[in-house]
Amino acid sequence: MFDEDGRKINLGLHIGMKLEGMSVTELDHYIDQLNAEISRVKQEKDKLISHNAAAEALFK
Repeated sequence: MFDEDGRKINLGLHIGMKLEGMSVTELDHYIDQLNAEISRVKQEKDKLISHNAAAEALFK
């Protein structure tokens, strides 16, 4: 997105943001960022599951 002077606007991408007015390229970039965040969250979840399973096995 660009302002009225043609300068690129910092989108400050965040979940739930308004998508109207974004170009296809900007939407693709947003999708890439969301996919990267999903991957990061899944990795953290997997570490937590592994940690919890190890703790449960220790206390059995």
